[in-house]
Amino acid sequence: MRILVVADLGSKAPWYGWLQAQAYRFGLVAISGDLLDVFSRLPLPAQVANTSAFLTTLAGHVPVAVCSGNHDSVWEFVVQGQEFRPSWLSRVASVASLLADGQTQSVEDRVVVTALGYLATLEQKNRWMAEGARLRSQTGLPWLVLHHHPPATDERIGHEEYCAGLLAAEFQPELWCSGRLYGQHSTKGFMWFQRFGSTSVLNAAQLVPAGRVNEAPFPTHIVVDLEAGLASWHRPGAALASVPVEIRYQSDIHHGKNFGA
Repeated sequence: MRILVVADLGSKAPWYGWLQAQAYRFGLVAISGDLLDVFSRLPLPAQVANTSAFLTTLAGHVPVAVCSGNHDSVWEFVVQGQEFRPSWLSRVASVASLLADGQTQSVEDRVVVTALGYLATLEQKNRWMAEGARLRSQTGLPWLVLHHHPPATDERIGHEEYCAGLLAAEFQPELWCSGRLYGQHSTKGFMWFQRFGSTSVLNAAQLVPAGRVNEAPFPTHIVVDLEAGLASWHRPGAALASVPVEIRYQSDIHHGKNFGA
C-alpha cells in the first residue's frame, strides 16, 4: 500500500484539485490537520462547505483519514460525551471510507489508523491510542497515528508537542504523521523525518513562503510505501528526499474491522 500524507491545506482549491487528481495512485490519503485557514479572506462557513464537499468526493475514490488541527477547531463544535470535536468534521466523519477524530480503523487490511483530534484532552487521546494499540495487536498490522502536532520530549517546545511525545513514547506506533512546525512559524531546524524511539515521525508541514503559496503547483507532501519500507518527501522546487522506515507486522493473521474495502 502507498499512503499520501499531507497537512496544512488551508482550504486552497488548487491543492484540493491536485489531491483529487492524485488519489487513484494511493491506497490511503492521510491529512494531518489544518484543512481550514482562519487567516484566509474566504469566510469560514464557505471554507467548511468547500472542504466538506472535497473530503466527501475524495472519500468516494480512496479511503481518507483526517485529524483536526488548530485552524479546524475555532468555529462550531459538538460535545459527544466528554469529547469536544469540530462540528463540521463530525458531520463529514459519517461518510463511508472516511475516518476522523477519535476513530480507529483497519484500512484495507493493510494498516491500522488512529486519528487524534486537536480539541481532545490527553486522557481522551490516551484512550483512543489504547484502542489503536489493541487493534494493532489483534490484526498484527502496522499502526499509523494522525496528530497535527509532532511529538517532543521538551515541554518548552509546546504543550501539544509534549503531550504527543508522551503518547508516542508509551504506545510506539510505527508511523506518527503530523503537519506543524516546531517553534510555530519558524522553519529553522525543520526536519520532515525523525525517529522517536521505534516510531517514524513524518511531518508534512507546508514550507512554501506565505506570499508564494498560490504559486505552488502542489502541496508539500510525503509518500509512504509500506511494502518497500520507504518514505519520500516532496516539496515544490526542492529535490526529492527519501528515507527507510521500519514497518513492523506483528503476525501473519490479519483480522478485525476492514475499512474502505
